[in-house]
Order: sequence, then C-alpha cells, then structure tokens
Amino acid sequence: MRLSGRLIQVVLVFSLIFAAVGWFVLNSYRANFEKQVQVTEIQRGGLALKLVVSRALEREWGSLLAVADGQGDATVAELQTMADTVPLTSGRVAWVGVVSPLGQVVAGTDKQEIGTDVTTALWFRQALSAPTMGPVYQAHAGQQLAEFFNLAAPIKSAGGEVEGVLVYRIRMGWLRDYFAQSARALGLDAFITDQAGSILAQATTFSAAPPTGAALQAARLSLLQGYTPVDTKEKGFVSASIPNVAGTMLPDNGWNLIVRTPNRLPVAVAHAAWQTAELALGVVVSVIAVLMAAAIWLFARPIEEMTESLMRMARGEMVYPTEHRSSREASNLSVAAALLQTRLDDRRAGSAAGLLRRASIRRAPHQAEPQGALVMVEEAFPPERETEKTAQF
Repeated sequence: MRLSGRLIQVVLVFSLIFAAVGWFVLNSYRANFEKQVQVTEIQRGGLALKLVVSRALEREWGSLLAVADGQGDATVAELQTMADTVPLTSGRVAWVGVVSPLGQVVAGTDKQEIGTDVTTALWFRQALSAPTMGPVYQAHAGQQLAEFFNLAAPIKSAGGEVEGVLVYRIRMGWLRDYFAQSARALGLDAFITDQAGSILAQATTFSAAPPTGAALQAARLSLLQGYTPVDTKEKGFVSASIPNVAGTMLPDNGWNLIVRTPNRLPVAVAHAAWQTAELALGVVVSVIAVLMAAAIWLFARPIEEMTESLMRMARGEMVYPTEHRSSREASNLSVAAALLQTRLDDRRAGSAAGLLRRASIRRAPHQAEPQGALVMVEEAFPPERETEKTAQF
C-alpha cells in the first residue's frame, strides 16, 4: 500500500479514537451536570420543606413567648383562663399549663394535671432559664396514648424574677400530618430525625424504605450536602441532609431533615444543547479528518510519484520526472531526479559514441583506403586513450 493510503488509514483510526474519547468526555460531563442539577434541586426542595415546617412551629413559638411575657403579675384564676383559652384558638396545642418555680402545675387546660410535680422534667429545668423545645414523649390523650413535644418559656415579673414556666403541649400527630402533606406537595420523600437517628415524622412519596445509613449519619453530623447513596438496597435515589428543621427562632433540639428523590430527571436537561454539542463534535472530527487526508494527499503524492520515477529509472526506462513544488523536499527530490536522469542520458550518449568509434576502428583494415588514411585514423584514436575512455565510463 502506498504511503498516502497508510497515512489516511492512520488518520481515520485517529479520528475514530478522537471521536470516541470526545463522546465519552461529553457524556461524562453531561452525567455530572445532570447529577449536580439533581443535587441542587433536592437541596432546594429540602430547604423549602424546612421553611414550611419551621414557619408552622414558629407561629406557636411566637404565641408562647407573647403569652408568657404578659403573665408576670397574673393571678391563678387569670392563668387558668388563659390555659383554657389558648387551645381553643389553635388545634395544634393539646394542653397549656403553668408551673410554679417549685415544679408544681398550678393551672392547666380544663384544670387537668393541676398539682402534678414536674420537677424532674428536663424541659422544666431548662425553661427556668431560657425558652426551650423538648423531645417527643408519650402521654395520655383521653383513653389513648399519643405523642407530644413541649414548648416552654419562663414567666418573669416586672423585676425580671422567674415566677413560673408556661408550657405548650404540641400534638406530634399534627406535625406529622402537616409535614407529610407539605413533602408530597413538593414531590419529596422526607424524614425528620432526632440526634439518635430515630425517625420522628416521614413522608414516603416514592418509596416506603427508610433513609439510608449514610443519610442518617449525615443528619446526625448536621451535614448540608447532596449525595447519591451507595450503601443501601434502595439505590436510585438522590438524598440531602438539612440540619435544624425547627429553624433559627426556636432553640436547636437536634431535629434534622432528610429528603430524597429518584435519581432521574423528569425531562432531559438542555437536551437540545447536548444534541448540538454532539453534532459539533462530529463536525469537528470530520473536518479534521478531511483536512488531514487532503494534506497527506498534497504532500505525500509527489513523493510517491518521485519514488515511482526513480524505480523506473533504476530499471533502465527513459523517464523524465515531473517537477513538484508542494514542499521543499518534493521540489528537491524532483530536481535531483531530473539531474540524475540528465546525467544518465549523457552517459548513455557518450557510451554510444564510443561504441561507434570502436566499430569504425575494427572496420578500417578491410576498407580500400590509402595506408595514410589508416595511420591518420589510428593517430586520431590511439588505442590507449580509447581504452582509458571506456574504463572511465
């Protein structure tokens, strides 16, 4: 195969490799881009869900602080009236109580739990110094057990002395229902976890499987990042951990939010742009291949023609090479071949003349010419000089 054919084959192979590598890089970038879009979307969805839940909690928190601020000099009867009224204005509050500094309940909704000693309760001890949000616990709601958590704040006199603690008992069932509805509206699987990794509330829009171990670990460490779980059987989801689901107004009680969505996009991101990029890659590879093939044809073809001419000259054929100027090498090779052919022609002509002279010498004795003429021919062509010319040739 000619040199140009070999080089064109190399160019084609190189073009195919370049196209394959370019396609792989382009699709890898596309996959990473789409994954980053998913991570960004899941984080935004998680932050939106956190905002919805925290705003709902902040309304009750603001009510607690406002009511506690106005009860510093209230009588027991006034405290009881307040405890009966607040649950009527909010279905989220199951019970309102006022606790004395000694830990005795002095007023409660419907006069329930009056006289109960809550001295050992952590929320009570913390609330004597600052507003607090307690953990989830179980308590009786009529004849059944239900789960609640407490919002508590100190009641201070005009002089700043603590005169008691106001506590709101919030229904955990309300928070779970509100949380699930909000998560489904945002198109998310979502979980509220505590510091121990226990699930307090959940919304399973896509999968009923619990959050991954990696997600729970991220929630416990309060990491704000997106990732694709790899250590779970429920592959195919993108998750994010959002710390402090209660927001900034409430004290941090270790509640964190985990959200997840399927590891796929509903529509291709920038589908037309990726098609354009793939088309551009194909055009670039094709143009490069064509230009390189044209360059090979332009520069290798003269060299091939000169090589062919030299081979014919070596076989003794009368060839006059065509002069090429596509490159300096081709031009020099053309000139060298032409000079070589010219010199070979001169040598052939000189050799033919010598042969004619020797033939004339051999025919001279048989010719009817004067002796003087033969002497003149021999003197004109001495044997030694003719031999020397033949040897030089």
